[in-house]
Amino acid sequence: MKFSAAATIAATLAICVLFVSLSSQAWGSPQDERKQAMEGKLEKPAPAEEAEKKDDETKEPKEKWFAVKGGDVYTVTGPVLRNATILAKDGIIVDLGRDVDIPDDAEILDATGHRVYPGLVAVSSSGLLGREPPEHTTDVYGLNMILGLSGGLTTVVTGNTAAKLTYGTLENMVVKRSLFTTISYSRRSPAQRRALRGDLEKVRQYLRDVEVLALRKAAGDKEAKEPDKKWIKGKYGTYLKLLKGEITAMISCDMTQDLRDAAELAEYFGFNLVIRGGGEAWTVAPELGRSNVSMIITPRRKIRQGPSYTPKDDEDIDPDLQPILAAWEDKRLLRATGTSPELARILYDHGVTFAIIPQSGYISLGGITGRDIATMPMEAAFAVRGGLPEAAAIEAITISAARLLGIDHRVGSIEVGKDADLIVVDGDLLHYKTMVQWAVVNGRIAYDKEKESLFAHIRPRGKEGTEAIPEFWPRDLGPMPTFVPDVEPPVPGEEPPVPGEEPPADKGDSDAPVETGDSEGR
Repeated sequence: MKFSAAATIAATLAICVLFVSLSSQAWGSPQDERKQAMEGKLEKPAPAEEAEKKDDETKEPKEKWFAVKGGDVYTVTGPVLRNATILAKDGIIVDLGRDVDIPDDAEILDATGHRVYPGLVAVSSSGLLGREPPEHTTDVYGLNMILGLSGGLTTVVTGNTAAKLTYGTLENMVVKRSLFTTISYSRRSPAQRRALRGDLEKVRQYLRDVEVLALRKAAGDKEAKEPDKKWIKGKYGTYLKLLKGEITAMISCDMTQDLRDAAELAEYFGFNLVIRGGGEAWTVAPELGRSNVSMIITPRRKIRQGPSYTPKDDEDIDPDLQPILAAWEDKRLLRATGTSPELARILYDHGVTFAIIPQSGYISLGGITGRDIATMPMEAAFAVRGGLPEAAAIEAITISAARLLGIDHRVGSIEVGKDADLIVVDGDLLHYKTMVQWAVVNGRIAYDKEKESLFAHIRPRGKEGTEAIPEFWPRDLGPMPTFVPDVEPPVPGEEPPVPGEEPPADKGDSDAPVETGDSEGR
């Protein structure tokens, strides 16, 4: 009886197991299929399907060729190449010169009659890209990106990230992250200065201990112990990277003594430093050059220090000149203060690397868009007005800016091996009437002036099918005027003539006889 009951129970269980097994095979879930696939129980695809799938996986992406030909190429780091060709493969420049073989399937941009420069690098910007990380917050079809490209910008800094204006795509947007670590070293906060030096000294001592440890191990000392490094985190971790040269420090200051102190700090601890502002840097340019610091400057920026200038009783000074005089001299400091229009030239003469940015890093339709004088090329042009060579001014918005950011191996100049970031313009880059016709980012046309309604009506290129639209605004400024001085330059050693007065008659030598036209002298 017991045996019969046990047999019945066993048979019942066997039937249940068989039913569950048949059900799972008939109505198997995705989890079951994945399990079976892992166990190798699913049927393998047909040989033809497997071969097709394998071909799709091993098929290499098609090479993308892009060429800019016929333009005058301003390489920035090399000579100007007339009627040259730039060939790029997958966004990288692979050939440059006059005799370049262009593949049949290459996209060609005809730049005949135009100038080709590397894309401009803005070391500070606002509103062109989204917040960090920019690839997650940027509107790649936004109007501000078009405005930035129309001004020649191809690489900008947003937050602490260098990224490109890749209009219409996010591919290869980010160039470099964690560009700087910001530190404060102002004389207005002695406690903060003392704390910073103490922290840097502590980290430097740790590096010395690590070096001593390596020497002792090399000498065969088996009892040498590693220094404690549990505290190397947070700010100390940042300072460790700073002293090892892995990151760059940035300090914002303008006054002479603050600039001198910042340069001394960087030279003493041996780290890379970028100074932003530097209004009075022209007063300490030799020290900045010896300290090997870099700078971010704005040639038209004004700072003032000290009280307003008060004219003496016998001085008749135009009231409009008083702020200018006050900016040049502070009676309390007994030295020249304020900014100078020759700032960029003086820094250049003393070997200081600098980048130029406008007073505002934001771009919008608030100004005369397309002819706004507050653009990067115009800021560089004002530096030329202060005596900076034109080539150095262009470097300050291209390769020098890229070096300052640590990305000069990719952008900032037109060289083989660098990213194909180019701008094609219709004149001198530093001329106020010059406009960007095309902007190329990563070997792809990201901006075409003729396709943007904001700028297509301004001096159209005149291609077939392009209709010239009458200019109502901005109005046509016409050709460049020819400068003819109203007054002839003065003769060396003589007083210049006063405008509005007749120049005195030339009486000649008083001892010589006066000619009257009569040969007899009568």
